[in-house]
Amino acid sequence: MKIIRFLDDQNYDQNDQLFKRTAVRAIIKKDDQYLMIQSLLYKDIKFPGGGQEQNESDIDTLYREVLEETGLTIIKDSVKPYGMIIEKRKSTFNDHEVFYMESKYYTCEIYDHIGEQRLSDYEITYDYQVIHISLDDAIMQNQSLLYKDTKNIPWVKRELTMLEYLKDET
Repeated sequence: MKIIRFLDDQNYDQNDQLFKRTAVRAIIKKDDQYLMIQSLLYKDIKFPGGGQEQNESDIDTLYREVLEETGLTIIKDSVKPYGMIIEKRKSTFNDHEVFYMESKYYTCEIYDHIGEQRLSDYEITYDYQVIHISLDDAIMQNQSLLYKDTKNIPWVKRELTMLEYLKDET
């Protein structure tokens, strides 16, 4: 999968322990709107998806995470690789850890049937809601958050990077 961007905050000690994670995220577009997740607590907008479990394929992760976060089911035959963003930054959980994450983005389509969201505790706390939004509006919203405290939403830079990349590609 092609690397779209490597985001390195360089705010960590080179001797700190490296914590690696892989996540898989969905780009779901219908007409001029994108299906996204918005935290009503912090107002950030992100692509549905999340962390890959051990021995889980990208497609299985994508399918599971989209179903959990949105209640929607991906049409597996519609999934196509789009690109990856790599993040490297000081961990927000451990002072002596470097967080390294590969976020793999896939375009896909969904079935019309909507089930129930199955959010994790932190997603419930963040009050995650499914929204349909234009690229321009999503970009504007996430740009407005960059100048605020993003400790609780460190992914806002990554998601803004992908939104802007999609905008440049259209």
